[in-house]
Amino acid sequence: MKPVIYLIFLAVLTIASCKKDSVINQTSATAAEAQKALSGTINVTLKDNNNVLWTGTNTGLIRGTGKDAILYTPTNSVLISGTIQALALGINNTIWIGTDKGLIKYTGTNWFVYTTDNGMLTNDNVKAISFDVLKNTALVKLVNNEVVKINN
Repeated sequence: MKPVIYLIFLAVLTIASCKKDSVINQTSATAAEAQKALSGTINVTLKDNNNVLWTGTNTGLIRGTGKDAILYTPTNSVLISGTIQALALGINNTIWIGTDKGLIKYTGTNWFVYTTDNGMLTNDNVKAISFDVLKNTALVKLVNNEVVKINN
């Protein structure tokens, strides 16, 4: 429980410590928009290999460096839902993002979407993600407790 509280504290601290003008995203989110994202439910947090804190909320995904933050939402990115339910770190600092409408892989430059529409999932409601580094495979738990393997 302590690590979860610590990560939530870091997420709040990251956004709170950002200068108003440094909170940015692809459509110029304001500090108020980032605060709104954090004012709701924080579902999951993840610290990547570059010490970037990723925070999944019910209104989007926040990428915080301690100096600035980027708020990703369905309107300014390829996120298929603002409800981020799971995060996992893959090889080469790849971020795996589970939502209530599918799975997204973010490589730092490219976004890849996995849903029932493209045949990659049998159910779009992703509840948990684990990454097997040895097999370079994401294990995705869906709402119906089914586990799907996706090769990186």
